[in-house]
Amino acid sequence: METAGIGGSVEGHESVISMTFVDMGNNRFSVKDIPVYIVAGVHEVVIGRKKIFDVFRIIFEQDNDKIIL
Repeated sequence: METAGIGGSVEGHESVISMTFVDMGNNRFSVKDIPVYIVAGVHEVVIGRKKIFDVFRIIFEQDNDKIIL
């Protein structure tokens, strides 16, 4: 399948993952069956907006290299 984003389009395939987040108080919060896109030849996974944006309020601090959930 082909997908497009800011950097252009790439080939890959869809899958799902589960993630566990740990907050500053060491509390854990798991999200299951998160849709992801695996790009051929790249060792990174693209996480889309489904499930993650539904569950969290997300703040991107690019200058500080942070993503706050």
